[in-house]
Parts: sequence; C-alpha cells; structure tokens
Amino acid sequence: MSRRARPTLRVLREDLGDGWPTPFTRRAIEAGDIEAIQPLDALDHPILLKASSSFTDNPADDTYVGSIASVSSSQLLEIKSGQWRAGVLVESDVCWVVTAGLAKGGHKDRDDFYKSLERQEENGTISALLPSQEDRDALKRERASAIIEDWQLHVQNLLLDAIRTVAHGGVAEISIPSPDPKAESGELFASMTMEVVLPEDDYPHEDVVLEFSFADRWKNTQLRWHLTVQALATVNPPQDGWDRTGEVYSNLLEPGTLARRALEVEALHDRGEIARSTPTSHSHWTHRKNLAQRSIDGTAVLALCGIYFVPHRDAGAFDKCPTCASLYSEIPTD
Repeated sequence: MSRRARPTLRVLREDLGDGWPTPFTRRAIEAGDIEAIQPLDALDHPILLKASSSFTDNPADDTYVGSIASVSSSQLLEIKSGQWRAGVLVESDVCWVVTAGLAKGGHKDRDDFYKSLERQEENGTISALLPSQEDRDALKRERASAIIEDWQLHVQNLLLDAIRTVAHGGVAEISIPSPDPKAESGELFASMTMEVVLPEDDYPHEDVVLEFSFADRWKNTQLRWHLTVQALATVNPPQDGWDRTGEVYSNLLEPGTLARRALEVEALHDRGEIARSTPTSHSHWTHRKNLAQRSIDGTAVLALCGIYFVPHRDAGAFDKCPTCASLYSEIPTD
C-alpha cells in the first residue's frame, strides 16, 4: 500500500480554496464529487504534490522539514512549497495532510498558517484536524478500487496475449487469478478458453468462441459479470455481436479483425486504459421482468433475437432490431 500523503476531506473543503492550476478540482470539491478527483494522493495542488512526493514506500527516504514546533498534542511534520505550508500526520500505513495554508506577514498575520495552528493548540482543538471516519472510509474505497483496476489491467494483458496467440487460428487457455490480495497463491477467479476458427472459402468469417469457468467463490458475484463484459469488450467491443449459451460466448468477425484488435488493445494497455464495450445500436425486445433492476445493476438481459445486452439507454432513440421485430410480429396476441 502506498504511503504517499493524501489530504483529509476537511483540508480540501476548507484549507485549499486557492492555488489549483485548473478550476475542475475545486468545482468537484464544492459539488461534493470526491470520486471525480480520486486518487487523492495525486492531486495537482502545489502543496499536495510536494507532500505526496515527500513520503515514500521506505520511511527512511521521507523528506520533510521537521515537526511543526507550535503543535505538541500531535506530531505534525512540516512540508513547504513556495508560500504554501502543510502539516502531515504519519500513521502506520498512510500519511495524512491534515492542515494546509499560506505563510503570511512574517508569521504575524492572524490567518498565517503557523499562527492558526498555534491558536488551535492553545484552544485544544488540534484533534479536529485529524482524519475522520469519512476520510478512512474514502481511503478504503479508493484502495479497493485501485486493487480492482490493477487486476483488470492484468486480466487485459492476459487476454491480449491470448488474442495474439489465436489471431491466426487455434486455442488459448487463460487462468484469471483471484483479485483478493489475501487469496492463496495460485487461487483462481476463473479459467477461460479462447478458440478461433479462421475463414475458409465457403465460410468467410473468423469464428471466435470464449468459454468461462468461474471458481465457486465468485459464481454469484457482480464481479463475475464485470469480468465477462471486460473479456468480451477486449476481444470485440460491440455488445450486440455476441451470442451466449450458458457460459459460452461466440462471435463471427470479418477476416483480420482479431489481428487489428490486438494492436488496438495493446495501445489501450500502454495508456493504462481498460477496454470498454460499445452499446448496442438497435433497440431490442426483451422480457420486462426485472428489467428496471438489471438496468440499475448493469447486468445483461436476453433479447428476443438471441443476443445479450445491458439495458441502460432509452430504446426509443434507436432503430428497432429487425430480427427482434420479425420474431415479435409472429407472437400470438390472443
């Protein structure tokens, strides 16, 4: 886990009204949209950049001025960047920027950083600066998100290797490791098989088949479906191109599609981006049972035409799927 210093939410809301290089971050803070600016240890305010870079994975390499002399009830380490100052509280696995401000008027102005801390020490209110449960909850969510994102990038790299292997035909076996940092070595999230049959004279398509086998622990989780969507999007993004039978997905692609896709995924991976699916371009008929909940959860439904899609857009904005329309017209209404 990274020890890079991160600001408390109070510091963002109250101490750093100025000094941001662009207005986006300040607007997000004022709107309460903290998720939009995470990770908080990488924010681009001058004093936060300095604080973040001052604390490394090895405490022996930390660089800071020293302890802030006017505070004795807690040890706050001093960081300087131009006129900006910050106080950092070091805990066992995280460093917190708990106060920040400007050095003013030779430390004689009332709103000088040091004068403000001196008053709080005298008033016994330094504890109000310390990380709150809200801060710790935000850190926990951020770390969980980082673990999943790193895992998704690792999975994408495994899928990229498989695409390269089968782009000219063949079979690739893929072992997806567990995303749980505490999992036993070698514990799997899923096993996958990717098989490609190349075009022939009377069959001008790349026939792609993906088969999933999930570990019992993960079979009934949302992460199982997210992994499935990621794998399909990595191989071929359009949602309405895939057919499903149980845990087997198939697609017919134009010749050369996989070789081109390997280059696209490689570029995505080099940028640290995860492949995303392309929403269906048609509206489809599907059973209305649980449709609203599936839209909220982001899980797929089976269309009348046989494809699976995630219902999250207004169907009226798209042309009707011709296959669905044809089948629907044949359903008896009496």
